[in-house]
Order: sequence, then C-alpha cells, then structure tokens
Amino acid sequence: MKVIIVIVSYNSAEDLPECLTSVKNLLTTNYSLLTIVVDNSSDDNSVDVAKKFDVEVIENSENLGFSGGANVGIKATQKFGANFILLLNPDTTVHPSLIYEFL
Repeated sequence: MKVIIVIVSYNSAEDLPECLTSVKNLLTTNYSLLTIVVDNSSDDNSVDVAKKFDVEVIENSENLGFSGGANVGIKATQKFGANFILLLNPDTTVHPSLIYEFL
C-alpha cells in the first residue's frame, strides 16, 4: 500500500522544516510513504528547504493557489501509484501514528 502526502507551499521556508520533520517521523509499518512538495513559485528559499528533506519537489512557474497546487500534486501522484493521498498545508504537523490509525 502506498500513501502519498502532497504539501502545497508558497513562501513557506519557515514552516516547512517542522512540517516535513513530522511527516518524516510517521510510522510506516504497513505502508510505503512518499512526500511531494508543490512549490507555487516562492521567492524565499522554500524549494531549497524542501530538497533537504529528500522529498519530491515540483516547482510551479506561477502561484496557482492552494487548489491549483493541490491539483498539480494530485496529478503527479498518478505516476507513483498512490492508494491514498493526504493534502497538507506547510504549517501543519502530524502525529506519528496519523496514517497508521487511518489504515
């Protein structure tokens, strides 16, 4: 089973480390996890911050807003074969057992 987390980011360099650290700490006993950060043409160093966390990064050439960025991320999940997709804002942190409890 594959779970893909899509995080839509715009000028989120300050928030991304805490968010991505919490995602990295998710319990993955019964599933595989992939994280995709969709950057909406940030002018801070959000992309560089995201790349430090070994995640897939999609760089949009313009700010598509949350829904537009989410659509880009969801479309990208098709090539990875997701069973489940979780959308997050970059100022979100998750409990380590979040997905485990869902499954």
